[in-house]
Amino acid sequence: MSIESWALLEDGRKVPLPVNLDTINAVFGTGLETADDAMSYLASVALPRSPVISAEDHLYSTIGKELTDPFFCPYTKKMWQLDLSEMDAAVVRRLQIRTDRDPRYFPTDTLQALPTDGYTKAFERILDHDRISVRLSTSFSRDYMAGYDACFNSMPIDELYEFDLGELPYRSVRFHVSDHLAETAEGLATINYTDAGPYTRETWWHVLPVELPLKNRTGSAFGLTV
Repeated sequence: MSIESWALLEDGRKVPLPVNLDTINAVFGTGLETADDAMSYLASVALPRSPVISAEDHLYSTIGKELTDPFFCPYTKKMWQLDLSEMDAAVVRRLQIRTDRDPRYFPTDTLQALPTDGYTKAFERILDHDRISVRLSTSFSRDYMAGYDACFNSMPIDELYEFDLGELPYRSVRFHVSDHLAETAEGLATINYTDAGPYTRETWWHVLPVELPLKNRTGSAFGLTV
């Protein structure tokens, strides 16, 4: 099963994200056919900058303004409360810009999977081990790390290092879940809201390779950045 992520444009069209050949054709109204065509076209619309310091510098130099502004500018602002010009180029260098028609993020990965019974059951089984103890409502102490080879810590990293470099800014996502009849539901696994509105993305469960309790129903979850 191919799990694809798409972006919703302001005019209502849905196009592949990460950006690929079909995305380029949809945005520019072109009829490019090959990866070489796409690379040549992106080179023609790119706006090279030197030095490349910010995320805006990198994206403008790679794909130009017409692709950067609708896909990355409003989305970055609502996710991080930062403009692309305020973010380091390293943040967006990891984003794929594909010149073929493959809409997947990890097309060459040999193994891609989701837990059959969901992540909650997966972690319940992991923690149900005689060498694992669970303690809730317990403040972290570095003394806990004594006698262990590794510490997997999910606390804020600035707190872990006792705010040596000051407090880091954090953003969070609030999920809104709703139920729908499967036959009337969206057929895409994930839709990214790249506009300036409050929603970030929408995920439809019936498109994912997991068993739903009711075969004829599905659910969607909106991510709202707060």
